[in-house]
Amino acid sequence: MSPPDRPPRRTRRRVALIALGVALALAAAAPFVLPLLVEAALSRAVDRLAGRSGLDVTWAASDLRADGLTLTDVGVRFEAGRARVAAVEVEVSLWAALTGSVRVTAVRLDGPELWVGADAVDPPSGDAADDGGVADRLERLLGEPFSMPSQVTRSLARVGELDPIPRVHVERARAVVRRGRRTHTAAVGEAWLDPIDGGWRLRAPDAALEVGGRRLDGVAVEGAITPERVVVEARLPADVSLPIPGGRAVAASARVTATEGGVEARVGGLAIASRYGRVEGATLTARWAEDVRVTLSDGAVRLDPPARPADPVGAGAGASGAGLDPWRVPPTLRLAAEGLTIEAPGLPRLLQAGGTWHRGRLDARAVLAGGEVRLAAGFTPGRRRPDGLRVEIEGVRLAPLFARRLPPEPPRRPRRRSRADGILDGTLTIATPGDDVIGRGVTLVDGSLAWREGRVELAGLADGPVDGIDLRLDGRFTWDPAADLLDVAGRIAQGPLALVGEGRVSDARGDPRVRLDARGEPIDCAAAFAAIPAGLWGPYDRADLTGRLAPTLRLDWPVHRPQALELKIRKLFKACEVRALNARSWPPATVEGQPAPGLDDVGWLDSRFVLPVAEGVSDGAEVRVGPGAPGYVPIEQLPRYVGATMYQSEEMNFWRNNAIDRGLLVRALRIDLTHGRFVYGGSTVTQQLVKNLFLTRRKTLARKLQELLVATRITQAVDRHRVLELYLNCIEFGPDVYGIGPAARYYFQKDARQLTPREAVFLAMLKPAPRRGAYYRRRGHGPTHGWWVERAEELMRRLVDNGQIAAATAAAERPYHIEWIDRRYVPHRGGPPGPPDTPDASPEPLPDGGRRLPIGP
Repeated sequence: MSPPDRPPRRTRRRVALIALGVALALAAAAPFVLPLLVEAALSRAVDRLAGRSGLDVTWAASDLRADGLTLTDVGVRFEAGRARVAAVEVEVSLWAALTGSVRVTAVRLDGPELWVGADAVDPPSGDAADDGGVADRLERLLGEPFSMPSQVTRSLARVGELDPIPRVHVERARAVVRRGRRTHTAAVGEAWLDPIDGGWRLRAPDAALEVGGRRLDGVAVEGAITPERVVVEARLPADVSLPIPGGRAVAASARVTATEGGVEARVGGLAIASRYGRVEGATLTARWAEDVRVTLSDGAVRLDPPARPADPVGAGAGASGAGLDPWRVPPTLRLAAEGLTIEAPGLPRLLQAGGTWHRGRLDARAVLAGGEVRLAAGFTPGRRRPDGLRVEIEGVRLAPLFARRLPPEPPRRPRRRSRADGILDGTLTIATPGDDVIGRGVTLVDGSLAWREGRVELAGLADGPVDGIDLRLDGRFTWDPAADLLDVAGRIAQGPLALVGEGRVSDARGDPRVRLDARGEPIDCAAAFAAIPAGLWGPYDRADLTGRLAPTLRLDWPVHRPQALELKIRKLFKACEVRALNARSWPPATVEGQPAPGLDDVGWLDSRFVLPVAEGVSDGAEVRVGPGAPGYVPIEQLPRYVGATMYQSEEMNFWRNNAIDRGLLVRALRIDLTHGRFVYGGSTVTQQLVKNLFLTRRKTLARKLQELLVATRITQAVDRHRVLELYLNCIEFGPDVYGIGPAARYYFQKDARQLTPREAVFLAMLKPAPRRGAYYRRRGHGPTHGWWVERAEELMRRLVDNGQIAAATAAAERPYHIEWIDRRYVPHRGGPPGPPDTPDASPEPLPDGGRRLPIGP
């Protein structure tokens, strides 16, 4: 087969010349055509990238260089804002641009400005004002601009499609976040975006921020921009603070992280000082996603009561927070606290405090004294009072709770420790039916509190610590403001000893009246005695009791008319029999210099004992009481009206009473409530005898319980005549004056056997305040008007009504006034004073007064 025919040589030369001509033409046209081709290619590439990123990019002019392109007056618009750049220098391969593949290697932005926010696309006019209240503006702020983070991150994610990722150099950049009239700006003199895997690393060593009208210079900014997230961190200057409502705030650092799912802002080392308190070392985190979450964590919060008047602290304070209702936050906002330490004056410290607020529900928790406290509350929008509230405490220990919080002792008084320990558990629920909020409609309260492993050291409770407290309180009440009624029901128990009651307060805001019905759950007296902590019984904690206890109580108290108070107590005073005290310690009584026999019970009261008085006497004074002491007067040797006056001034039903007299108790309540303080104790004669012979004068609840126990034993074991005789001879009548014998000699210079009714009445009236007698004696006369005169008339009338004296005798004794001259008693009818320690007359013969106790061995 023959080879194909070749073209003629002339034809080949023609083709070569044509090709050469075309090449020369292209080379000649290149300076004019190539910029247009490259610009068109770059424009198409920018449009493609901007379209995928949701951006609208324009520029006013371009300048092609050998190594790239410069764009001037570049504008960018996107959904969340807009940007403008004075000049953009792009390093790009021209051949790649001609082939349609743009490979940007470096970009320099000169004077870029970025506006972000709902108002940034179409800025409002200068005189536009925000509409609505603070909560409404906050609602719009949260609802509109925070869709921006996902829009920005979606646009930045396209960076990963660039190959290679260009290096970016920014000069004189400025970013503005604008909302209505308010703008917040950030400016950097110079910044670099260095390529990393899939994104950039940001460096801006000297930036400036302007927030709330305050400019911060010297802010160092670092960060990273990748297709997945944008992270920007700023180290803030330590000597710069920002005004906030009511004070100022300082932060050490700030960090912002944006992803397609939302944005998170974190402020570290936050310190706030305001008129409400201060925050130190806290971290504030805000996250915007489906909703907005703001968390304050890991800091110390100190709350202080606001000053009066509460002046703003710092420039611009209070303006941005005016009118903000703390419960009217938008439903998209979730507030939280975690790991805080909270302190407030007079309140215990809360550790690891935390909680959330979201859509009208508050849930909080804290570690308190080794236990946990939880709180839940629900709020109706626009209302500051909750619809419901529940508080739970579990395992809270009392000792650390109040160790630093007890009030200091008054000055110049001996310091006495007041401490409490034990573990508290409890719940409290407050709710309102229907749509009412707490305090405006019917309010229901239900709660319980348990105090276990309890221990108390309290001045008014006992002389020493009291252990073994196992107390539980369960109760509920209903408050109906429309009916002005408060109904209460509850149960209080110390171990097996329990009291159940119901009560009502009517007309609480007008003329309140308290009614209470209570009943004790049936229990053996021995079990009830054992249930009370042994520390309250003191040396009598081994007493032997028998019987069964099931008391009832009914109280009717018109609050503004305490004299009309009524109290009924049944099945209490006679329910238990004290068979023996079995005391572990006893009074230092002696018989003929030896310890009295049977001091662990009350049998020694029938002996000729002598008991030194240790309290209430002057330094160096030696005062002794008892049948074996000098000045003791047996009751059968005294006029009958002497003993009668003494018990009738205290306890009219002495001969048939128990250890406690209900009438005296009611009288004490009426008197004390009328005066608004403790004025009258309502003790029986037996109780006063116990106080003088067995116990100390210190007023404590434990002493009152011991007094009741011993008085019950004396009432059941000692003859009443003996009780009255000991009472007359042991109680105080003046300074270092104990017993009726010394009292008669001190005031009247006579033997007690010769006391007249008027003199007996005077001594009886001294008993509530016996040391006043020395004052009357020094000034020369007793009171001459008011209560004293009326009381003397009343006692004299009682003596007549009960047959102790005749009416003629009472009339002859008038006036019931006592006088002294130079501390010497002036007898009735102006007779001369008798010699000291010498009877003025022989004792009157005594009528039969009933059975008499044998005196002496």
